[in-house]
Amino acid sequence: MTLTIRRADSGDLPAILTLLEQAEMYTSSVTLAGEVTYLLGEVDGRPAAVLGMEHGGGASLLRSFTVQAGYRGRGWSALLLAEAYALLRARGDQDVFLFSADEGGFWAHQGYRRVLPQELAQRLPLTPQVRHAVATGWLEEALAWHMTLPA
Repeated sequence: MTLTIRRADSGDLPAILTLLEQAEMYTSSVTLAGEVTYLLGEVDGRPAAVLGMEHGGGASLLRSFTVQAGYRGRGWSALLLAEAYALLRARGDQDVFLFSADEGGFWAHQGYRRVLPQELAQRLPLTPQVRHAVATGWLEEALAWHMTLPA
């Protein structure tokens, strides 16, 4: 079984939302408009994994990252992250941020360190997820992570 990774287009939004809803993940600010890129992982043409990136100047925010439960443990998270990091390096990004309440151990293992959510918001104030966090008041309670993008 092989995972094929491609950039999502606007027609993929329903599939992305379905993957995120199946994983019981937050979807209210998910968009493919503006400075946003989503990678869609497929098996035999069917969506099986997703990873979103919201871009700012020299930094991006990872979000909406999941692999369907039946496909976990195959190394696909590493494949998606490698593809995302290559894309971010090509953009000229130096820093990667994310919010994560439940997967802190995973992100620490990937080389991320905890930062104040305000630091993330200051670096990426115009990203959809940050704007939503500020507007709804959950920024103050969020767990934020940062990593300098590996070369």
